[in-house]
Amino acid sequence: MEKEMKKKKAEKDEARRRLHLAFTRNILIYREEFMRFHKGKRAECAKAARAVKQWIESVELRREKKDIRAESRRIQALKENNMEAYIALVQETKNTRLKYLLAQTDEYIATIRNMIRDQRQDASATVLAGMGEETSSSPQSDDHKASQLSRQYYHDTHRHSEVVIQPRMLQGGDLKEYQLAGLEW
Repeated sequence: MEKEMKKKKAEKDEARRRLHLAFTRNILIYREEFMRFHKGKRAECAKAARAVKQWIESVELRREKKDIRAESRRIQALKENNMEAYIALVQETKNTRLKYLLAQTDEYIATIRNMIRDQRQDASATVLAGMGEETSSSPQSDDHKASQLSRQYYHDTHRHSEVVIQPRMLQGGDLKEYQLAGLEW
């Protein structure tokens, strides 16, 4: 009986040990599967993050290229002295500082033009009406207004214009059109 009890106890211990060993083995297998699964998820997340980062960088690069092209078109319009095209290109941009500076310039041109006309007026002339009136602020009317103000300003202030030619002293190249225009003032 004692032998049987020892034998039953040994069998119980062996069964418990096998059960414990199987349980431990299952935990280790589960751990490996768990680690593999989450390692795969981390890799997927990293791949998605890289894809998003590349997309953002490509969007920024396209935006920068677009801004550079727009800026070069504006500069080209200035070089060609095409103020209507320049103002239209500025209206397309979202650069509020540039728009503000152009608006201020137009205001100063109108003020100077009015001051010049007032000085040139003789005593019997009537005061010009409507020089400071505002028009509607649609982009086309702003473009038209700005170009008209510029033309009127140059007409009023530059009654005697000098034709500037290529300087003979300049050697090794020629001045560009906008550089010659800059010499006229």
